Amino acid sequence: MALLSTTFLLGLSLAGMLSSGPLPQEGPSQAPTPASPPTIEDYYGTWMPLDQVVIVVNGDIITQRKIRRKIDEALAKQPNTTAEEFRGLVARVQEEEVESLLIRQAGEDLGLPPDAVKAHVSGTLRDESDEAGGAFAMARKLRDDDTTALELAEDRTTEIYESSWRRKIAGMSSGQERSSEDRYIRPGNLTQRYRRIQRTGRDIGFLVYAGAQPAGFKFQVLLITPKGAGSMKEAQAKAEQAHEALIAGDAEWEDLVATLGELGNEGLTPPFNREQVQQILDPGTGRVMEFAMGAEPDSISAVMQFPEVNPATGERRLDGYAIYKLLERSPAFVPEFSAAGVQRDLRRAIQGESDETRWQDALGELKRTAYIWHPDIEAQRAERKAARARRDEEIQKARDENAARFRAAEKAAAGKSPQL
Repeated sequence: MALLSTTFLLGLSLAGMLSSGPLPQEGPSQAPTPASPPTIEDYYGTWMPLDQVVIVVNGDIITQRKIRRKIDEALAKQPNTTAEEFRGLVARVQEEEVESLLIRQAGEDLGLPPDAVKAHVSGTLRDESDEAGGAFAMARKLRDDDTTALELAEDRTTEIYESSWRRKIAGMSSGQERSSEDRYIRPGNLTQRYRRIQRTGRDIGFLVYAGAQPAGFKFQVLLITPKGAGSMKEAQAKAEQAHEALIAGDAEWEDLVATLGELGNEGLTPPFNREQVQQILDPGTGRVMEFAMGAEPDSISAVMQFPEVNPATGERRLDGYAIYKLLERSPAFVPEFSAAGVQRDLRRAIQGESDETRWQDALGELKRTAYIWHPDIEAQRAERKAARARRDEEIQKARDENAARFRAAEKAAAGKSPQL
């Protein structure tokens, strides 16, 4: 990391010399003055080129480069194929960056010693450099990730302040294990959640480490996409015709999957648990899970339409119209309430939900009281100003017309008055 620091600082020094005027004339050579290698602390306060400031949050900025880097990371995990998806992704990234900056600011306000934070970040970056295989390997990693040592240090600093803020909001002061908030989980809460898991299978993942096994589902999916059918309307028509033929017994499921289905592996899915069914197969309505829980094996579902974009996350699900065939449903296994680890894991899960509620409430207050600027705000302000101007103009026009009618009525009344 020291080599990275040296290279970075030498680059800045050379750029500064070139921009400040002619280079000094060569003079007698002198022995170089020994100097200690720069550390990560030398990065703080260093000027860096910015391509564009896109958001201002309480005086701190979010740059176009940072937004673009986060967008690239998201696209690497979930590619977008439509302009609508991309707009949704940009909006989500901007929202997340604003929230992250607000939390960091709140963490900074807790009064952690800046020198201690910098020392911790320096140690973390040295460890990461060692894990990467040294300075050259770390430099390649930073280049491949399209980031810099300074940006990485800023990310690690943000993580420290965010962690401190979250502990504070949850009632856990830094370095302390006793809580200043009510974190005690009542026995009634434990038994109520346990019975709900037994009854519905929801949140059974809380008890996996205690031996619970979620229900498993295997499907075969007949998917007809607008791309394969020619249009969304054609896809709907083909799916409905196929469903009617299946119900009437005029067609075989395997034949329709072979001739119409557009999923690989003949539309067969691996065993999915409830969460995977909802995240991967469900069109966002819960109907697939409802069908799977109530149907017998070899039953087929109604025709279900997928929205082009998942309304909850903005991510793409399946596209088009689908009919599901339930091939297998294995029951869930929930250990006894008194079994080892059950109450412990339930308590931790309920505490986590409670902490998340506290964090979201506190974050909402931070957003409510923050000064936030971005270009869309300027456009919205201009639009509102123009709308008010149009409204004022309409009101004034209506007043002028009313006044003109009143004067005309007065004049007409005066002309009809009897002459004395």
